[in-house]
Parts: sequence; structure tokens; C-alpha cells
Amino acid sequence: MKFAFGQTHRQVAEIEKLEKPEKSTDQIDFESMERFTLGIIVDPLAAFRFESQFINQTHNEDKYLNPITLTESFGAAKIIYSQDKTKLPTRLGIAFKQNLNFHDDIDNTDDGGLEFVAEYKTPLSNKRIKYNSRLNLYQALYYSEEDTVDNDDWKAIDVDWENTFNASVSEFIMVNLSAQLIYDK
Repeated sequence: MKFAFGQTHRQVAEIEKLEKPEKSTDQIDFESMERFTLGIIVDPLAAFRFESQFINQTHNEDKYLNPITLTESFGAAKIIYSQDKTKLPTRLGIAFKQNLNFHDDIDNTDDGGLEFVAEYKTPLSNKRIKYNSRLNLYQALYYSEEDTVDNDDWKAIDVDWENTFNASVSEFIMVNLSAQLIYDK
């Protein structure tokens, strides 16, 4: 689960007054996965993901929890590498996405396709620093609006690659450094 919200205040130098704050970060991301370990080559899995933002400030009005993307996926998981606290679990499956938007002039869409997720986790130097890397690839095979769009951009693979360093400064203070690469044509 990830929650992030940030605002930026700017000061107008001439009048020494703060402008209205602008949203700089806004993310809600919740994912739950159930892996059924049966002792075979791969483990069956079912996963659910909820993605949204706290406030959508487009179209000259504030909409809360808008837009929403729901993803349900089913497939197989396998831990490729596991030694001490270093792990590389992967999963491959079929995914279905619903894109819900509560603005009147924007249609809701559905699509389905293949999803691959790999997540590498390892501790670094004296185990107070941890590195996590998550790669999510999604290839849509079906799109509910394919007859109404003028191009085949929806067929391009979506890439979401997130890298995070976590450092424990003390028992109660942690610092995170994150970099994310997203390709969604």
C-alpha cells in the first residue's frame, strides 16, 4: 500500500504573499496478492490492485478518488531466486482492468491482457539500507473502445519500473529515495 500527497506553496516576491498551493504529488496504490503454495513448479495466484488519487483538479472542479483503475489478475507465480533476505519473485497471468472516471465527458473503459511482474528485494550495507526494484509489464489484448479510437496505441506494452532505496536512520526515522520509469503510449 502506498499513499502520497504533497503540495507546493510559492511566494510572490513583489507582495510577499503565498499563492494558493499546487498539488505536486498525489497517489493511492493498494495491491493484494494471494499465492497458493502447492509444492509444484509454479504457484497459482490471484491479485487485486486499486489505483487512484486523492483529488483530481481537472475540468475546473475537484473530484475525490478520481480516476480509479481496478486490476484483477490470475496466473502463476515463481520465486526465481531466494537466499537470505534477497528475493526475486515473479508472476505471469491474465489481467483485467477497469478505468473509471467520474467526469461526465470522459468514458469509462475496460481492457484485458497479459501481465508480468518481477520484484527484486535485497538488503545493502549493514542491512540498514534496502533496495527494492519492481518491474510491471502489461500487454492489452482487448480494449472496450478499440472501435472508436483512431490508432492502435492501446496495443503498445505498458511498462512501470520502480526503484526504491530505504535507509533506516534510527528506530523511528526512515528515508526513502524513489525513481520510477513509466511508459504508457
